Amino acid sequence: MKNYLLLFLLLSSCCAAAQTAAVFSNTNAVYQDNIRSVKCHLTGFPLSLPMIDINGGGSISLHFDDTDAEMKRYLYSLTLCNANWEPSDLADFEYLTGFNENLIRDYQLSVNTLYKYTHYYLSLPNADIKWTKSGNYLLKVYEENNEKTPVLSRRIMVSEPKMQILATMVPPAGTGKTQTHQEIDFTLLHKGTTVRNPKIEMSATVLQNHRWDNAITGVRPFFIHEESMDFDYQDLISFPASKEFRVLDMRSFRFNSQFVESILRYRNGFGVKLFTEKKRVNEVHFFYRDANGSFIVENSEDPGVVNSVSGGTNLLTNLLNINSPNQSTRNSNPNTSDFTADYAMVSFTYDRPTEFSNADLYVLGEFNDWKPSEANKLTYDAEQRAYKTNILLKQGYYNYTYAVVHKEYPTALDTEETEGNYYETDNEYSILVYYRPFGERYDRLIAVSSFSSTATRGK
Repeated sequence: MKNYLLLFLLLSSCCAAAQTAAVFSNTNAVYQDNIRSVKCHLTGFPLSLPMIDINGGGSISLHFDDTDAEMKRYLYSLTLCNANWEPSDLADFEYLTGFNENLIRDYQLSVNTLYKYTHYYLSLPNADIKWTKSGNYLLKVYEENNEKTPVLSRRIMVSEPKMQILATMVPPAGTGKTQTHQEIDFTLLHKGTTVRNPKIEMSATVLQNHRWDNAITGVRPFFIHEESMDFDYQDLISFPASKEFRVLDMRSFRFNSQFVESILRYRNGFGVKLFTEKKRVNEVHFFYRDANGSFIVENSEDPGVVNSVSGGTNLLTNLLNINSPNQSTRNSNPNTSDFTADYAMVSFTYDRPTEFSNADLYVLGEFNDWKPSEANKLTYDAEQRAYKTNILLKQGYYNYTYAVVHKEYPTALDTEETEGNYYETDNEYSILVYYRPFGERYDRLIAVSSFSSTATRGK
C-alpha cells in the first residue's frame, strides 16, 4: 500500500510540474497584464541581443516593471534548449552550477511618478547560478505561489566563439526583389576545428532586428571547403527591407517631440496623443538613425539621466552612437530612469479611407515582442475613417511599425501595405551558427555575428 501511495504522489508531482512547464512558451513572452517594459540584453548595451560569450566575462541583464505596485516574490530558472528552442534532454546539473530556481532579490519602487509600479532587475550569471555550456537558454520568471504563475520568458544565447563568420549583403536573387529585399551570404571559417559531417552537424539562424517571428532557421552549409563553409544560397536568406522605423519620443512630458500632438496630465497619469499617421508605401525613402525596432526607457527630466553614461547629454544619444557593447559604461543596476520614468496612455491613429478586408491592423515593436494581440490591435472608426488604439507605455524612446495580419495567414506580419520596402533601409542582422558533433546531446553556439546592412553592403 505504501508503495502504491508513493507511486501516486510521484506521478502527481510529475504531472503538476509538466503542467507548470507547459504554460511557458519557448519564445519571448509576457503572461501577465501587470508586467510591462521588459528589457533583456547584454549588460551595458540595452540595444543588444541577450547574447554573451561564455568565456568573455560580462553578464545578461533583465529589467521589468510590475504595475500592481506591490512587492512580490518572483522566481527564475534556466532551461538549455536546442537550436530550434526545444528543451534539451540534459539534466540541470549538466549545464548549470548552483540552484536552478532562485529569487529575484533586487527591486525598486517607482519614485515621484503618478503611475505607481515596482521595478525588478536581475543579472546572469550570478552567485546563485552559472551556465557551463554554450547554446540557447530559456529564462523563465514566475510568481512564488502554489501554481508558480508564469510571468515572462526570454531567450538568451551563450556562445563559445570557435569559428569566424564573414558576412556580405548581396543583390537579391529573387524575381522582383531587387528594390525591396535584402539578401545575405556568409562564410564560416573553422580552421582548427574538424567537422566530420557539416550538412548534419552544422546549422545557422539569421535574425533581422532581433526578431524571432521572421527568423530564418535551420540553414545548412551549401559549399564545403577544407577550412571553410559557404552559406551562399539564392533567395533563401532574404528579408523584406521595410523602411526606417516610426519613432515615438516621449522622454519628456513637458515638451512635445516631433510626432507628439499633445500631452495631458491627469490625477493618476499622463495621456500622449500622436499625430495621425499614414501609409508610407509611396513615400521616398529617408534615412535617419533609429533603434532598429527597439526601445529605451529614459526620463530626460531627471537630472540623474544626464550623467548616466560617460560623456553623455542623455542615454539615448550615447546608445544610438555606440558600435560596440564595450563602449557603454552602464552596469546591471537600474539607472535612475528605470524607476523615475512615468507611464502614459499613448493614442495611435492610422489614417485609412476604408477598413482592411479580412485583416487586422497592429502596432508592433520590441516593446510588445512583435506579437499581435488585443492589447496592440487598432479598431476602425468609420466616422473618422481611421484606425485607433491606446497603449500604456513607459517614458522613453520607441521604434514601432504598423503591420497587417491577414486572417488566412495569422502568423505573418505584413508591412508592405503600411510601410513599404526599400533595399537601402538600415537593418541589423545577427547570424547564429550551431554545432552538434556526432554523439553530443545538445547544440553548441559556436559562432555569432551582428552587423548593419549598410555597413556590409558590397563587401
